[in-house]
Amino acid sequence: MSDMGVWAGKAARRWLLAALMISAAGLTGCSSSVQTAPSSHATLTVNGVTVDVDALRCGRVKSYLTVAGDQQQNEFTAVFDVSGSEPKMDWVKLRNVAGFSGDVWRGGVGDATAARRDDTYVVAGSAYGYFRSRPTELGVLAPFRIQARC
Repeated sequence: MSDMGVWAGKAARRWLLAALMISAAGLTGCSSSVQTAPSSHATLTVNGVTVDVDALRCGRVKSYLTVAGDQQQNEFTAVFDVSGSEPKMDWVKLRNVAGFSGDVWRGGVGDATAARRDDTYVVAGSAYGYFRSRPTELGVLAPFRIQARC
């Protein structure tokens, strides 16, 4: 066998050995002891009607946590100031939740308080808006509660 053939055989074995080692490392990393992130879920209640939301998104930028979700055209967004020991509700937007669309702004319209227990955020109060069934009645206050696990 020529020197070139010996070299090609050794190179092929090295590549095969490297591929096997990478595969083994990948399989080891996929063992059953891998922990998954806790599931995200929210419950919205507006004017006594409750909607479960599984399509929940939670994200933090600096000292603000945004929690947003939608379930069959029921949408909400809540922004919390989490810079202190307890969260403060900054604003909440409700769109078509139980036929109600409205907002709450800290220091503005509506009224709400926020709390946190472990990975669950709760904001509750009264949102300022309107019901789809009565679109000409603007400025209606509707009680709401959002409980979101991020």
